[in-house]
Amino acid sequence: MKNAQTVGWNLWLQWVLAYALGSLAGGAIARPLGEAVGSVLGAAVAGLVVGAALGLAQAVVLGRYLKAGTPWIRATALGSALGSLLGGTAEWLVLNRMGLPDLPSHVLGMTVVGACLGGAQWWAARKQFPQFGWWILGNTIALALGPIVTLLAVLALGYFGPAVAVFLRPLVSAAVSGGVLVGLLREAKIE
Repeated sequence: MKNAQTVGWNLWLQWVLAYALGSLAGGAIARPLGEAVGSVLGAAVAGLVVGAALGLAQAVVLGRYLKAGTPWIRATALGSALGSLLGGTAEWLVLNRMGLPDLPSHVLGMTVVGACLGGAQWWAARKQFPQFGWWILGNTIALALGPIVTLLAVLALGYFGPAVAVFLRPLVSAAVSGGVLVGLLREAKIE
């Protein structure tokens, strides 16, 4: 039986590393695959691939704390696919139909992705941890920060900003969601 004292920096660091590696590995496969498929279906396929890689990496870390495994991986893949589909559509509508600048439209798109991803993961963990509903908000905020991280990287590093942001975005999202995870697990009775 795990107790609240075993949940802390070690879990947070494992989460950050797993999240970043899962995102980067999934993204390396998903981007060309999504572009090859194209359009709305390509976004969903890319989201599914990134979600599967992310879910697998996260499940390895969570296996010690949650009965995660296959339901977590499946939920992450499906939540990411749905979020990519809906978030990409929302971003496109706001950018092209409403004429808002890039940053607000990207933040909106990633907010939708985060909410879908967090909602799907909550669904997978809800029976074991009823208070896990806060996870949805934590994921939403974690992913909504991504476009802001990219902008700051570009402003600070110019030409090299986008390349650095590829690595910084998942690290920032992981750090935020990892903090939420540690907080939620500390409050829960971990069996």
